[in-house]
Amino acid sequence: MEGVVPEARHLKNISVVLSGFGAQLKTLDDVKHRLASDARHAGANAVVNFTYGQKASWWAGDHVKWQGAGVAAQIPTEVVNRLARR
Repeated sequence: MEGVVPEARHLKNISVVLSGFGAQLKTLDDVKHRLASDARHAGANAVVNFTYGQKASWWAGDHVKWQGAGVAAQIPTEVVNRLARR
């Protein structure tokens, strides 16, 4: 789901940078999975205000790093269920 959820209780800012050996083989899904894992570890059930991008490394033009950030948030179950029915 995308959009603003006013009922979301923000718990913690989270971010990830996928770099190092093999980073150019990573995808946006890898960024999302890492952020989701970090959010779960913070006690959240959602990531809100999600942003992402790619950045070329300074030492190799074909070496790309994925990065992503957001806020680990807790959304009440009844709100999640209501939004899922849309």
